[in-house]
Amino acid sequence: MSVTVYSLLGALQFVPLLRRGRQNWHRIAGRILVPAGVLVALSGLWMNFFYSRPPGDGESLVLVRFVVGLAMLACIVLAVLAIRRRDFSSHGAWTGWVINLAAAEYIIRRRPGHRSNRTSAGLRQPRAVDALAT
Repeated sequence: MSVTVYSLLGALQFVPLLRRGRQNWHRIAGRILVPAGVLVALSGLWMNFFYSRPPGDGESLVLVRFVVGLAMLACIVLAVLAIRRRDFSSHGAWTGWVINLAAAEYIIRRRPGHRSNRTSAGLRQPRAVDALAT
């Protein structure tokens, strides 16, 4: 449930139409997003170490999940600390790390001469973001 709230509300938080004329929208959404994001990060870390691994998951994937879970938790905490100091530019930098990752992936894939995601056998090649999503 917390991941759904975090994903949907997080995406809507930056829609200009919702923010225009509603100065409290970002603040109210943030007060819901912070606990939801902390629950997402902590539950992901918990599942990483205490649930049985799917076939094919190795130690490197466990490490990636651990690093991403800790990074998510750290970014949320640092963003909250920045906004409490009224340091709006730092706050924006900490909350935008996933958006930056998605934008970088998009830009890389749109470059001229970039190879397709498909091999000659028709199989999709893994991307860096795929490891983070599992």
